[in-house]
Amino acid sequence: MKKLLPILTALALSPAAFASFHLMQIEKVIAGIDGDRSAQAIQLRMRAPDQDLVSATRVRAWDAAGTNPVLILDITADVINSPTGARVLLATPAFTSAVQAITPSFSPDFTMAHPIPFNYLAAGRLTYENDSGTILWSLSWGGSAYTGSNAGSTINDANGDFGPAFATALPGKSQARALHFTGAAFAPSTTNAANYAVSTSPATVTNNSGNSFLISASPEIEVQQSTGASLIDGRAQKNFGTVTLGMTRSKTFTIKNVGTATLTGLAITKDGANPGNFIVSPLPTSALAVGGTATFKVTFKPTAAGGRGAFMHIRSNDANENPFDIRLTGMAIP
Repeated sequence: MKKLLPILTALALSPAAFASFHLMQIEKVIAGIDGDRSAQAIQLRMRAPDQDLVSATRVRAWDAAGTNPVLILDITADVINSPTGARVLLATPAFTSAVQAITPSFSPDFTMAHPIPFNYLAAGRLTYENDSGTILWSLSWGGSAYTGSNAGSTINDANGDFGPAFATALPGKSQARALHFTGAAFAPSTTNAANYAVSTSPATVTNNSGNSFLISASPEIEVQQSTGASLIDGRAQKNFGTVTLGMTRSKTFTIKNVGTATLTGLAITKDGANPGNFIVSPLPTSALAVGGTATFKVTFKPTAAGGRGAFMHIRSNDANENPFDIRLTGMAIP
């Protein structure tokens, strides 16, 4: 019997050694895709193996004062995969529809019964709990605007205080970003303010089968001149130098689609003082697939002596650089 005591004690102190649900992070929260605040997802991540009995848990949202809890989902089934780092993905129907429009095979593990209320998104709290209400992980946001409790169990946070809150509102008002836990899969909580960050766009989500999905597809224009350096929309200026009347000088430009969806509607217009002095060759295409490029030339052919200038506008379906504006200048001499 004495030989069994150390073994029993070790098992009692090692909850990861048997199937459970306690050692879990709220890894990611997405509160909207490109402004659709009903497209929400919550991604849990196992801090240890065999945390698959999630049918004994629930997720609730709380307002800025830490009151008026809303049941996001009472999970009523377990998941299959349970190594350290395995995910459990909850999503609203609107989120599923948005991602399936990009990747038809997308499927969350559970459908959220209710989204996080829209008036909780600026400041609020999300809790992962057992069915008795013990808070196993807490995530609050909104900085000082969140005034409620950050208390929870010490199972995943050494002192049971998950606060202070993350500094800003949940992302989702624009683009496709997530608030995500930056630590390792096995890492405990210290504070929400220190442990979380806003992801790049588009963020990814992963279900329990280990399949990862981009949550949004967006085209992104990049324009380079022949040097290969990327130009900055609205600040780029290309000087063609000094050209004798009757002569010309050309520069080559390349448009790239560095986004995650087709770049469409490509067209070039000009305006300004002397648009006719800068001749743009036809674009070879009006659309670029992801990673695609298109090259065109601008030829400076002055019609009078002196400083000449114009603005070139590259139009597309890029969300925030449409049109992409470049200033063209040159000097003409007799």
